[in-house]
Amino acid sequence: MSFGGSDCTSRGPRALLWLLAGLVSSCADLSGTKYPIVDSGYTRVPGTLNKSLYWIDNRRVLFHGSDEKPALPGATQPKPKHFPLYVWDTAENVVIPYAYTGSVVAFCLKDGYIRYLIHRDEKGYVRRGKLGEERESVLPPEPENPDLALKVNPFTCREYRDVDRPRTETLSFTPLRDDHGYWGFNYASRDSDKPLLFLPRDAKEPIALPIEAQENGWMEYSAFANAYVIWRLAGDAKYHGRPTNVWLLYPTGRVETIEVPKGPWTAPGGYAPSRAGLIMFSRALTTGAGPGDAGAYVVNGKRVDKVIAGLVEDFDVSPDGCKIAISVNPYTSQMRRTGIKMIDVCKTGG
Repeated sequence: MSFGGSDCTSRGPRALLWLLAGLVSSCADLSGTKYPIVDSGYTRVPGTLNKSLYWIDNRRVLFHGSDEKPALPGATQPKPKHFPLYVWDTAENVVIPYAYTGSVVAFCLKDGYIRYLIHRDEKGYVRRGKLGEERESVLPPEPENPDLALKVNPFTCREYRDVDRPRTETLSFTPLRDDHGYWGFNYASRDSDKPLLFLPRDAKEPIALPIEAQENGWMEYSAFANAYVIWRLAGDAKYHGRPTNVWLLYPTGRVETIEVPKGPWTAPGGYAPSRAGLIMFSRALTTGAGPGDAGAYVVNGKRVDKVIAGLVEDFDVSPDGCKIAISVNPYTSQMRRTGIKMIDVCKTGG
């Protein structure tokens, strides 16, 4: 999968100023490209770092949110308190409650398997299983031995224990998808330039990847690309002046490196491959009012085009690579509502 080679034929006026100033090494359109955008009319669950939306298939999104309208700045109406799961048919723009209609604390959905937490009668419960057919059980107490504690694999939503993963005196590994193996690092590699490691399932020796272990700030699995998307989080002074790279780690161990052009958008909040190119989610807010250069962009080689402005708090790409589900905060003085929207990057004329 390649994201390079696009011609630079049009630029927005702000991007042209950056280019003339020598602060951006690409061509760009920052005015906002005309992809169709659909608004669900719902808001994302606030104040959480957990992922809040997933594609069920190429048409439907399962999200954690509310249809209650949050208070505007200075208003006195109460904040929403009920945050269940909803199913959104993006083709018809119809939202219906999920089968379980109670409030959910956190959830995960992969390959038709769902896991989520709920509270009831001052107890915690976990519901897990095939989507729509999950079963409920009481959350077990935390064991004294942390190696026996249940953890959730974000690439599968299945549970595992540290005691079951490969480890040595110097190496630590974390599971990928079931048939892909593990990623890992040397215990000392977080303070050195040692490489990130990939251990294929049933292999005895790991493969050293062309990625420093410290550069693995975040990792997401792309069903569209069938690859793990790895990027460095913003703010690490060690990497100032270096190119902003994104890596695609394939199940074979092959790594593809994508260099993202620098510009006013440089403040990475995430990346995702799509049919239109590499989707970049920028957190480049300004110090004053407004979203600044924060938003979603399409990157192709040296070309960067803005898709939507605002602070993107969560995202997921449909399996066919055409649709981007996002929760985005416009970040204006009149509106701080983190709405759940869908952008179809395989169409134009929005």
